[in-house]
Amino acid sequence: MENKVKLLVLKSGPHYIRIHEDDYQTCSMEKATVFPLERIEEAKIHAQRLREKGFRDVAVYRLVIQEERITQGLHEPSLPQDDSNRR
Repeated sequence: MENKVKLLVLKSGPHYIRIHEDDYQTCSMEKATVFPLERIEEAKIHAQRLREKGFRDVAVYRLVIQEERITQGLHEPSLPQDDSNRR
């Protein structure tokens, strides 16, 4: 069964934004500040503040995380090894 989580994230051009104590920093996706969808107004306020601080091409994005199970349990058999390098 698949599960999708939808969150809001701020970006300035290709860079994600991290918010820490009213300070804004560009960062990787893993460190970005995210908001639940119901806090879109708060995200828009932060987007406006970013523009006022000189950040360019600021936008609010919907980030969709799709969860898919790739293992069946704790004790998985090891994956087959690639024998192409053996002689």
